[in-house]
Amino acid sequence: MTTTEVSPEGLRNAADELAGVVERTDALLQTFQQRLDSIGAPWGNDELGATIADVYQGAHAMVMNCYTSNLDTIDGYVERLDIVAFLFEESDQDSKAAARALLDSQGWPQP
Repeated sequence: MTTTEVSPEGLRNAADELAGVVERTDALLQTFQQRLDSIGAPWGNDELGATIADVYQGAHAMVMNCYTSNLDTIDGYVERLDIVAFLFEESDQDSKAAARALLDSQGWPQP
């Protein structure tokens, strides 16, 4: 059987790694967009070119929205991992304080 250990440090490390993925991917998307923008409108100015432009721009917007939405979702996971790490520590401290209080109330020595 496999065990999984959860720690605030591990959660924060995972959050940092995910945040790095989001930053690197966003930088790559910006570079990609700059390269596309530098090409201009290679489809021409005639009726066929206008049709190609419409299809391209629609597909491009759909793909970029997908990437942006996914990066926003992952960024939300990063925020939640940080919150969970904080709550994990807080819960652990509360549990220790409750255990100490119980030991004190019974007159038992602290470990």
